[in-house]
Formats: sequence, structure tokens, C-alpha cells
Amino acid sequence: MPKQKESNASIPPSAEFLSAFTCCGTSVATCGFCGRVRFAVRDLDDEDYADLIDKANHEPDRYIQDPENDSIAVGELAGSILVWGCPCNAARRYEDFIWRHRLAIIDYLKRRSQKDLAQAAAEAAQIAEVL
Repeated sequence: MPKQKESNASIPPSAEFLSAFTCCGTSVATCGFCGRVRFAVRDLDDEDYADLIDKANHEPDRYIQDPENDSIAVGELAGSILVWGCPCNAARRYEDFIWRHRLAIIDYLKRRSQKDLAQAAAEAAQIAEVL
């Protein structure tokens, strides 16, 4: 994957992008892009919470508590779990790519939709002949 422009590296993804790719929340999530573990207190029993706190004390760059939220928002992007707020900021790279290539993506979606619509119309005509 090409390097992300430094100017956007620290800018979080937009609310629109997050909304489009967020599916749910959980107490503990491992980022599929960097392996970091983010966790919130919600629904964790005392033993699991103590274990995660211990890990965070020993590996603070890998285990990150989110004390401000009761769950960690996650989604799926490019076949990997995307954890919102992860320091790797993978969502920003994907949003930047999509936005930078939006005209080509729009053209692709238009052509692909037209092709699929034509195929569906042909199949509908075949079904109508049988009925």
C-alpha cells in the first residue's frame, strides 16, 4: 500500500466515512490493520478488565483503554476489522484513497450498475416468457 500523505496522517476519518463503515460496538476489539487492542469497561467482568489493564500497563502502545466510551466502534473494511480511534488511523488512508479516486469510482459504479441492470432485465424477460 502506498504511503499516506503526512499531512493527513493525524487527521481522523470524517464522520460520514465512519457512519458508512461502522457496524457495531463491542467491549474489546483488535484492529485488523495493526493488531492493537482497544477496550472499554462495558460488559467486562472484573477478571477480564484486570487482565487488560495489566496488559496495557506492560504494553501501552498495544493495549489501549478508552475510558470515555462504554464501547468500541468497529466495522469491516477490505476484509479486516477496522477499529475506530485506533492510532494506526487506517480508516483515514481508505477515505483519502476513495476521495482521491472518487470520479473513477463513480464511473465504475455507474458502468457496473448499468451492466447488472441490463442482465437483470434480460433475466426478467426470460422469466416472463416461461410464465
